[in-house]
Amino acid sequence: MLKNTTLLYTLFLICFYTPIQSLFICIDIVFRLPFIRFLVLWFGAISASKHAIMSNIAKGHNIGIISDGISGMFIKSEEEEAVLMKNKKGIAKIALQTGAHVVAGYGFGNTSVWDPIFDKYGIMQWLSKKLKMSIILFKGRWFTPIPKRVALYLTMGPLVRNPHSNTIPNPTQKQIDEFHQMILDSIQFTFNQHKYLYGWHNKKLIFV
Repeated sequence: MLKNTTLLYTLFLICFYTPIQSLFICIDIVFRLPFIRFLVLWFGAISASKHAIMSNIAKGHNIGIISDGISGMFIKSEEEEAVLMKNKKGIAKIALQTGAHVVAGYGFGNTSVWDPIFDKYGIMQWLSKKLKMSIILFKGRWFTPIPKRVALYLTMGPLVRNPHSNTIPNPTQKQIDEFHQMILDSIQFTFNQHKYLYGWHNKKLIFV
């Protein structure tokens, strides 16, 4: 299944200041592409660098983050919804460093919009990581890039409050692990609360 093809599958890293402006992160190479650069900037994109994320949180902006990134596009799961986030704890660390809270979201149907086509040897995934951009093929209806007609259902979970009232410039691994688990639990809770409404009665969400 192909995820991250839309921005519906997101985690929103938020802090409660005003004015609240929502931005989303984008890989740096996109800002070098003609026309696309102006398009993503118009939509409120910022660099995916840690510095850019932290500085915009400090300004009071909400930051939308696709949690499993490029690597998540190479995970195929027919029976389960697999999220590459088990050991990716950057969101928890940044939240602790900035004093931000987290709202976990899950987009049902995103993994069914297109079918990914990539090699079984991991070459395309390796290239994607090196180039910091997705090198992947996909097909939709009639084996074309036209997306399949799939219902998309965006859900937002309850606020995951930062357990610490102050910013922690250098959080311990234990603090990061605990907050990261709180985020995972919120994603799991949100998925389980809404999957029946979407028709996924027997489907499970796993973290890899």
